[in-house]
Amino acid sequence: MKSIRQKLAVTYATILTLALAAFGLTVHLADQSTLAAEMDRRLQVRTAQVRLALWSQGSPPPADVLAGSSPNLTENQLVPNTAYVQLVDAAGQVLGASDNLRTVSTPLANKPAKLAPGVEPAFSDTILADGMPMRILAVPLYANNTYVGLLLV
Repeated sequence: MKSIRQKLAVTYATILTLALAAFGLTVHLADQSTLAAEMDRRLQVRTAQVRLALWSQGSPPPADVLAGSSPNLTENQLVPNTAYVQLVDAAGQVLGASDNLRTVSTPLANKPAKLAPGVEPAFSDTILADGMPMRILAVPLYANNTYVGLLLV
């Protein structure tokens, strides 16, 4: 038979272990949500930088002009050289991509209906063909209140 001292030691050790586990889980969840919010904020800032680099006035050209264009999305034009950018027209055709995405296509670029006109910018988590995880901000583009395409950053 165990003594009361042994039972108390086991009980206290169990309580301490559970308390530490709960604290660790709370810290982990708080950090995870903070990091996700920071990543989303940085994507929004990066998207604003890309829009300004592509269109100095911040809005894209009309659909017929955009569809006939081949925007230069080189890393020199986009301020941060780590930007992954694709420009997709309303039909889902990739019009341009940053140098680091020339050989791959973001999964959303092939599904423009997923972000139909009238939908707000949306975040999406995906995995590229090479296994690299990526968080994408898809921003519908409008010119003169007409949906003209999608900017994926």
